[in-house]
Amino acid sequence: MKSPLRIAVADDEPELRKYFTVILPRLGHEVVSVAANGQELLEQCLALRPDLIITDVTMPQLDGLTATRTVARTYPVAVMVVSGYDDDLTLEPEVADHIQAHLIKPFTMAQLNAGIELAIQRFAEQQRGPRVEQLPAAWPDEQTKPAYCAGRSAQGHANEA
Repeated sequence: MKSPLRIAVADDEPELRKYFTVILPRLGHEVVSVAANGQELLEQCLALRPDLIITDVTMPQLDGLTATRTVARTYPVAVMVVSGYDDDLTLEPEVADHIQAHLIKPFTMAQLNAGIELAIQRFAEQQRGPRVEQLPAAWPDEQTKPAYCAGRSAQGHANEA
């Protein structure tokens, strides 16, 4: 069984906030923060540091994108946005580079769960960074050693002078 996530949710619709507080625990997660606007979300996330933020895009006081971008610059966190409008999710990369998944309202419990899994998977991949090719502990002979390994001993360490 996977570890439960600590999730912060934000939406200006009270019904959707209630939905999250009921459904997310059924999916095995803990709701640690519930916000009605972006400013509340920002303050609560900086204090509680959830694993995942699920937020509406358009909210009063501060939009969800600005709030989550600020949080993501403070500490690494997965972000999933939900919106009632397709237009909200066709954003410039520099605006949405911190977002790992999105859903269009209305969505089902299964879609929510799939979105969470996608967000966490993409976040983990981003945290790992680009793949680095693993060098073997020893090359069978100097003829098979790639040119980019020049200057490395058979143990794969740089030769010391």
